[in-house]
Amino acid sequence: MTKYLSLDYTKGQFFEYSKDELPGYEKHTSSKGNVTYRNYFLKGVRGVFKGVKFEDGNFGEQVRVGLEDNGTVYLLSLGTSNTNGYEDGFFIPLLQFLPGMKMGETYLINPYRFTPKDSKYEKRGFSIKDENDQPVERVLSQAYYKNKELVEGDIPALTFEQDRKEKWSVDPVSQKARDKYIDTVIEGLEKTHPADFGGGIQGYNVTSADLATGAQRAAPMPSEEVPTVSKGGSKTEEPAGGEIDDDTLPF
Repeated sequence: MTKYLSLDYTKGQFFEYSKDELPGYEKHTSSKGNVTYRNYFLKGVRGVFKGVKFEDGNFGEQVRVGLEDNGTVYLLSLGTSNTNGYEDGFFIPLLQFLPGMKMGETYLINPYRFTPKDSKYEKRGFSIKDENDQPVERVLSQAYYKNKELVEGDIPALTFEQDRKEKWSVDPVSQKARDKYIDTVIEGLEKTHPADFGGGIQGYNVTSADLATGAQRAAPMPSEEVPTVSKGGSKTEEPAGGEIDDDTLPF
């Protein structure tokens, strides 16, 4: 059996979609008024890592990560890009882990979106743990600017330029450099972690259907990082995911 899971960017959780009302599924109304139902995976998705696949969909390129759990293949899907090139709220934070993950090993993949109690800035990204529930290290770091100084990293930082009308836009040179680097990472993943969706293990994934009577925590509203200005006059900001400690996550 194969289950296709999508990412709810507002809540920071994977969900299974249904056009019909089912026990435990949450009603979802789109901006156009279309009603569907969602079964959220409240504690992430656990299973044997079966590789990744990049493919074009109705809304642009998608990455699919395969996990197999007790004979069920879960395909975790999210978009790779937005108007500024590769999406840095969830896709790039996920990409930071993928090259270091090993085919055939068990992982728990859990997206998140929340605002820490001691901060006014929102955190988005992924937590990934191994079969012993120990945090998996990111093998790729992101470069970013902090206090107007560049913090070096593997993935080049985006910078933003201001025109004569004081309108900000992405510096095309920095975007091209970042996109080129990520293209290389993706090409490598397609060779070293090709999709292999088969097999099976024992395990269990907790969903909103399992906890139909449980209270659902409302996701916080997005909060914008206050832009800083580099020495070169470019607007920059720390990546949304950041290097967050797993112990500070709300799950």
